[in-house]
Amino acid sequence: MKLYLDSSEEAGQTPSYQVLSLQNGIATFNLVGISGGSYTLSVTGGTYQLFSRDTAEWAAGWTVTPELYCEVEQR
Repeated sequence: MKLYLDSSEEAGQTPSYQVLSLQNGIATFNLVGISGGSYTLSVTGGTYQLFSRDTAEWAAGWTVTPELYCEVEQR
């Protein structure tokens, strides 16, 4: 999967995206000097699932810290 986060430090680099694969298992983006607001994460390739935004439906211990988890699986 290719992940691109608008306004991240990585968006200004070449390549401007991070690769999430079975080999690396993680992609990290840095947002510097930004507070609040909405950001767009573009995903190319693969499949992904988002969990509910309703915090009442979250499992115990989950927080409102902005995090996105993508699962990478071999087919």
